[in-house]
Amino acid sequence: MMATLCPFCDPEPIRVIKRGDDYISLLSNPRLVAGHALVVPKLHVKQLHDVSYSIRFDMFVEAMRLARLIVTRGLGTGYEIRIKYEPNLDDGPVHVSHLHIHVVPRNEGDGLFGATETGRELDAFRALPALERDEMKMALA
Repeated sequence: MMATLCPFCDPEPIRVIKRGDDYISLLSNPRLVAGHALVVPKLHVKQLHDVSYSIRFDMFVEAMRLARLIVTRGLGTGYEIRIKYEPNLDDGPVHVSHLHIHVVPRNEGDGLFGATETGRELDAFRALPALERDEMKMALA
């Protein structure tokens, strides 16, 4: 039932950039900027670890191909590649519970993600309590 409602399982042909063996790249809708693309596995899964290594590899190769074209074709001077997993959000026009990699063109002063890119403290890590720092390192090792 979910597959019939998922916009990534059967994307609109007008949005499709490329179809690989195990993935589809497509234009994001909604988009942050012109050239904002997504790479999605053909298999309907929610998290990156739910697909095989070979599918992950192919998806990232495609993401890097898109990123290179963003720069070489002048859509951005740089790019951002990201994956979000937010199981607490309901599916809707902006959130889809189907694994996808965002490839977003970036340009100086583009204003994207301003809350996360302004006011960063360069030595914020040093300010973490030693216990928290050690706990995080152990949890992620």
